[in-house]
Amino acid sequence: MRSAYLERRDAVLRGLALHCADLVRVHNSDAGLHVTVMLRNDADDRGVAERLGRRGVAALALSNAYVGPGRRQGLLLGFGCAEPQRLLDATRILGDVLREPA
Repeated sequence: MRSAYLERRDAVLRGLALHCADLVRVHNSDAGLHVTVMLRNDADDRGVAERLGRRGVAALALSNAYVGPGRRQGLLLGFGCAEPQRLLDATRILGDVLREPA
């Protein structure tokens, strides 16, 4: 299983680099079954997560985990249950969503 999860994580990171490098910053992807990305350009993570959901991609908005006014905008992207090609497709959709007007 470890090799399958490594392959999936690598697919997410490759897809983010291909489709979203100018729009997100990957934050510590060394362990676990999720990748955290911080959104650039003050994108609203809740709105982004909602728009992704309408396109069949699940992501959790990080701002929901903050208490107080200093909420950072980011997404938690899980990869444990998806095949590498699906993850590449999901990162392309994320790039599309981040580039469209809110």
